[in-house]
Amino acid sequence: AFDKAITNGFSAAINAGWHWDSQAKNSILFLSLSSGISLSDIVSIYAEYSGSYSNLENNFTHVVDGGFMLLILRNIQLDLYAGTNVITNELNWFWGTGISVRLPH
Repeated sequence: AFDKAITNGFSAAINAGWHWDSQAKNSILFLSLSSGISLSDIVSIYAEYSGSYSNLENNFTHVVDGGFMLLILRNIQLDLYAGTNVITNELNWFWGTGISVRLPH
């Protein structure tokens, strides 16, 4: 994983990795590229591309999504996101919400 603040309020990130499922004998490679903009001290938006390859299914998955993040406390964030798969014959839309809690270190 790597991220970089480009300007005050704009950042970009990349994440790549590999996962091995020994029971299914499935190897999965994944990559994500994202960028985010702070609209204020508590509201941010982001856009992301993510892709993965599964050797068991022998196919690539490509997804684009974006969302809003709301910092409700110094260590608690709420998320709302939506997206779809790309580079296929039919679109599969998804949406969701989330909560993130940053633990003290």
